[in-house]
Amino acid sequence: MRKSIYCLALACLFFTALLPAQNLAELEASFSKTSDPEQQLELLQKMAKTAEQTDLGQSLAFIKQGVALAEKTDSKEQLPRFYEMEGRVYANTQRFDSATVFFDKALAGYVAVGDKKGEASAWLKKAYISRWSTDFGKALEYDFKALPLMEALGDDSGLAKVYENIAQDLGHQKKPEKAMEYIQKSIALAKKSGDNRQLFYSLGTAGTTSLLTEDFQKFYDYINQAVNLAYAENMSPGEIAPLYNDRGNALKFLGRYDEAIADYKRCLNISKKTHFKDGVAASTANIGDVYMRMGKHEEALPYKLKTIELQEAGKSIANLAENYMHASTIYENMGDHKTALDYYKKFKTAQDSLVSVEKDATMSELLTKYETEKKEALIASQKEVIGQQKTIQWGAIAFAAILSFFMVLLYRNYKSKQKTNALLKTTNNELEKRNSENELLLKEIHHRVKNNLETVSSLLALQSAHVQDPTVLDAMQESQNRVQSMGIIHQKLYQGKNLAAIEMKDYFINLSENILDSFGAENRINVECAMDALELDVDTAVPVGLIVNELLTNALKYAFPENIEGQIKISLKEIEKGKLELKIADNGVGKNILENKKPTGFGTQLVQLLTTQLGGKLEEINKGGTIISMQFKNSMAA
Repeated sequence: MRKSIYCLALACLFFTALLPAQNLAELEASFSKTSDPEQQLELLQKMAKTAEQTDLGQSLAFIKQGVALAEKTDSKEQLPRFYEMEGRVYANTQRFDSATVFFDKALAGYVAVGDKKGEASAWLKKAYISRWSTDFGKALEYDFKALPLMEALGDDSGLAKVYENIAQDLGHQKKPEKAMEYIQKSIALAKKSGDNRQLFYSLGTAGTTSLLTEDFQKFYDYINQAVNLAYAENMSPGEIAPLYNDRGNALKFLGRYDEAIADYKRCLNISKKTHFKDGVAASTANIGDVYMRMGKHEEALPYKLKTIELQEAGKSIANLAENYMHASTIYENMGDHKTALDYYKKFKTAQDSLVSVEKDATMSELLTKYETEKKEALIASQKEVIGQQKTIQWGAIAFAAILSFFMVLLYRNYKSKQKTNALLKTTNNELEKRNSENELLLKEIHHRVKNNLETVSSLLALQSAHVQDPTVLDAMQESQNRVQSMGIIHQKLYQGKNLAAIEMKDYFINLSENILDSFGAENRINVECAMDALELDVDTAVPVGLIVNELLTNALKYAFPENIEGQIKISLKEIEKGKLELKIADNGVGKNILENKKPTGFGTQLVQLLTTQLGGKLEEINKGGTIISMQFKNSMAA
């Protein structure tokens, strides 16, 4: 069986095609001058689509304004369009539950007014959500609901999109020949209608479909056409990055290894800049694969270890097992047999986990069948026993009369105890159920908070791309790091077993990696967490995390000028009962050299305010670098 190739399918996100260059300010000016509700609704749609290209938050505000106006004026034709746009914004930020709600509202609205094209569009959006959640059968069902609507309308561009979606669904279901029939129809219709953006997506899907039949030359040809078209259409780096990864896969299978590595590195660089985590993981893994194929095991090792780190963090069990095996093979070829054996054991454990999941599903089905048959046999047996007991009761009626008085007393006591036990059992079950529900709700809250913080971080990153002022850009980057520091806390909470506390060493490691990555300093600055495992409650962990974020940022900006190398140590320990000490030390240039470079006022004020909030005290020592320490109370100490 051919191994996994880490192929990134073209992401069919709902970003609109580039609109004609119409100034948002001009649209807003036109909106303020008209009092006609229909004209206002049309302008709000244009304003939302224009803002969507740069600011999803502003686009969502225009959409909600349009929903309110459409509801107020009872505009049944326009309201479902705004619902669909709102669902699209949520889908672009991976808030799929909310997206589904609004796509369903849009679908009902389109059906009510007889808008067939809108109805088809809503079905396609629902298919996308199902495809993302790997329910490919449901996605295919939704796509076939859109197909007759587009055929009746004679919409070539819309049909091209439907055919492309169906091809993706069939490919996921391991039916490449049938998938290729539909994707060829999609390409022909996209060319016929002149829809180059749809042609871009159709070519990408044709490439990944060719890969399923191992026709690597066709795979390369389709993806290469899509790359050329993307540049001709001036498409965004985020849309081009997966193409580089796919073209690298084609080149790898064709034996053109140097060209493959070049494409993977292009994908890796773009993915890092755009915070595309799946792109980082896939391209890193593929670079390691190519070096292994070339027999360059020492070059392959760091990429494979980084892949394992990313997949362990993302809990990607399926691909993780394969990469454990790759690491074992590399160490074996390098002569490090002990480490090779360690990774082979990890491979077997991960592989057994996958098999266990499949066995558990099968055993659960068999167990259900067995329990059902067992209960039916027990019921039949009980009926037979009841019949026998009735016969015995008639014979023993005289003896029962003598003992009836005592039996009544015993029975009353028994029923009273049984009733009390049943009540206690019901109460305990209800408490356990409520505790489980509360735990799930807390995890969901932390998950949603983390997702919202990631959305804020993404919006800041998106806005940063349009900022030219270095001072403003630094401030936005620092704000993004602050948001990410809080987001990591909520991620640790919903992923961990303890919903009330954070393990700080692991948190500091993740936080420092994010900050080093944002400054591009991971190769010259080493951050060491010199501490034992220590848990803090959420109310303490959040301000401590923000303080560490500010001090690390300050050290990276001022302690190591002119790209010099250095080291930063972070420690958090209990120095006495109920009292903690946080210490951040660097071996940078120190205070004397930096006395003319003042840090940003906001960061300093934030650290001071958070220190006061914790009831702590800051101390700074400048000797061979800078050491900043803070002592504060441990609120978790009994």
